[in-house]
Amino acid sequence: MKKSGSKPSAVHTLARLQSPLFRKNELFRLLTLLTHRLNSEQTLLPVKILCGCGQKYAFDVEPIDGRMAYNVKCPSCGIDGTEVANQVIAEQLSTDAPGLSVRKEPKTYAPPVSIPRPPPPIMGRQPNRSSTGGKKWLIASIGTLVAGGCLALLFARSHHKSAPVALVLANDGLPHTPRDLNMWYAEPPPGQNAATFYSQGLEELRLDKAGAPNLPLVGKGKLPPPGVPLPGAMKAKLRELLNSNQEALQLLGQGSRYQMSRYPVDLTPGHDGVLPHLAKMRNAVQLLELSAIVHAEEHDGAQGAQDVVSAVGLTRSLQSEPILTSQYMRASCVPNPVAALEQLLGRTIVSPQSLSELSTIFAQAEKQDAEGEAFNRAIAGERACSLVILGAPQEFLTKLNAGLAMPPDERKQWIAALQNVRDVAGEQTCYESAFQQIMSARQEPFPERLKTGVLVRKLASEATERKLGMSALLIAGLAGTAAREAACLAHIRLGMTATALERFRGTHNNHSPASLSELTPEYLPGMPLDPFDGQPLRYRSKGTGYLLYSIGPDLKDDSGLPSNGKTGDIRFLVGR
Repeated sequence: MKKSGSKPSAVHTLARLQSPLFRKNELFRLLTLLTHRLNSEQTLLPVKILCGCGQKYAFDVEPIDGRMAYNVKCPSCGIDGTEVANQVIAEQLSTDAPGLSVRKEPKTYAPPVSIPRPPPPIMGRQPNRSSTGGKKWLIASIGTLVAGGCLALLFARSHHKSAPVALVLANDGLPHTPRDLNMWYAEPPPGQNAATFYSQGLEELRLDKAGAPNLPLVGKGKLPPPGVPLPGAMKAKLRELLNSNQEALQLLGQGSRYQMSRYPVDLTPGHDGVLPHLAKMRNAVQLLELSAIVHAEEHDGAQGAQDVVSAVGLTRSLQSEPILTSQYMRASCVPNPVAALEQLLGRTIVSPQSLSELSTIFAQAEKQDAEGEAFNRAIAGERACSLVILGAPQEFLTKLNAGLAMPPDERKQWIAALQNVRDVAGEQTCYESAFQQIMSARQEPFPERLKTGVLVRKLASEATERKLGMSALLIAGLAGTAAREAACLAHIRLGMTATALERFRGTHNNHSPASLSELTPEYLPGMPLDPFDGQPLRYRSKGTGYLLYSIGPDLKDDSGLPSNGKTGDIRFLVGR
């Protein structure tokens, strides 16, 4: 006896299809559908579908009772897209269409694959064939088509765990596939791409000289505090290092003259993409910081300032790269040009012209990071790549088993999640909903934007409770973005405020202001706020110098004590 709830066998299904009652009912349904189509004056509706495998396809259809009159399949992977098409039709027919819809793309897709329609009924008497024979032929033909369709449906359902799944996505103007993402990372006009020079400069880096491992920043050596002279041996080794990297430094300086940047990378592989320029990015900004320090020690304030400008420009070259790893790299490199400025101001005098240029470049960087566009693009890029995993989880599991690079603990979590996928559509919907909520929360300025981290952890926890392991891991991966972004912005605001203080001191006989409010509006457009608590940056005048600081990620005021990675503040100290 067949157990309740079990799937019918192929023999049982064929036996049912051959019953007279079933054939009669199916014939009546198909004849009604055909009559409705012949009499209908409904216009064709355009339907565009994005499959989980990344394939897009489009077609025009005349719906019956608001639904597809036939099945459609992805021309690439063969997955059924009928229900997705029904959702698109419902949205177009509804007067209050929901927020989810298929993105508008030009019709350059392959035509859909559909189950053939039954032939129209034979009208009138056919020669050499009785009316009874004609009916038997028609019923048999329809029965064969219906049987084939049912068997195909049973086959598709039995293989749903390994097949990509189609998803209707929000028409939010953001990339939905890695291919879209690669196009979104726009190429600047000819001759205006800063990355052309930065890429060459990164290739020309030479940090393998004798003594480099013992130097500060690029090796294990330690820099003296700002204002303390460099030891003679260290200064000589640093000058040797700079001389061997003159070509690289010149190219990095040339790149800083351009505002737009696009590195020569291909983002279409998604999470498998390679970003070779990131490997040397940190060493490049460290070299520029050392160059600024040496020039400051030699009392060449103008060249030292240009080193800082070049370092800020290099970090900003990643601003539009829509990859989370790239923005994490940018955020981790931003402290270098700020530290270079701190060393520069503590060792030599910088001209008003150089201070004005520094003020401008820090103000531009501050505006962009305050708006959050760089991390918005990166999170959108993360979503485009994550949808590939959610659409074809078994393919990602195969990559993991084949040795895809990933930390061991994270690999273990992913394998467990991929082996226990229960509801692919539910995973996709959960992740898409979380993405929209996170992007909405990111519209707030700091410090409210920091609450995004709390929201991310909450959404990841909810996905875990619903046993949506893939979504939980992908959402949890966004938890630290707001805190890193705030630290990046804090450093930039310290640099911007320091240049304003120096300009003030230059016109007030080297005296520092009593409070930062004296800098507005002549030197700063408004009071510089700490992104971690929304209060003005902490400021203390100290003799002929001053201390500026942000309370940092621990959200505690440690009176300007330097950060040790867990506690302490993000500070900028100038003492003369």
